[in-house]
Amino acid sequence: MLYICIGKRNKKNSVKLVTITNTKYRKEFKIFLKFNDWVTGMVDLKNHLDGEIFKPLKNQDYF
Repeated sequence: MLYICIGKRNKKNSVKLVTITNTKYRKEFKIFLKFNDWVTGMVDLKNHLDGEIFKPLKNQDYF
């Protein structure tokens, strides 16, 4: 399981911890994300898989 946390400032200038609550594979290297603040969106990781550690993920069957 992958956890990504993002600090997000609200109107009172305090930081709110935003985490991914749901993910769904869509196609190719695209993943749909849902966060605990109800924001949703699609991320395309195709151009972000750089480096030796991500080499296996460049194979779509493995991804």
